[in-house]
Amino acid sequence: MARHTFRDIGGRFKGGVLDAFMSDRESRMGWRSVSSSNVAAVGYDEDTMTMGVRFLNGSEYEYYSVPRDTYDALVNATSVGKFLHYYVKGHYVFERTR
Repeated sequence: MARHTFRDIGGRFKGGVLDAFMSDRESRMGWRSVSSSNVAAVGYDEDTMTMGVRFLNGSEYEYYSVPRDTYDALVNATSVGKFLHYYVKGHYVFERTR
């Protein structure tokens, strides 16, 4: 049987009933929608210092050993895309997760 996920544009699950299907990692990430022409949402797992970035095209990346203040600065950046380009990409080990 195929597994379906129903998400809105920000990558959040639609409807509270689907929350039960979220993985521990997904729920710990605490995804937040951002205003960006390229990025849909960002999240941060405090325990593992992992920052997630979910793009509007559906791809998703995790950046490792990211300090909390870098995540906070990304969320509050005037341009999320420019912040990612200058302060995240090339500075942290990453993995494409989706």
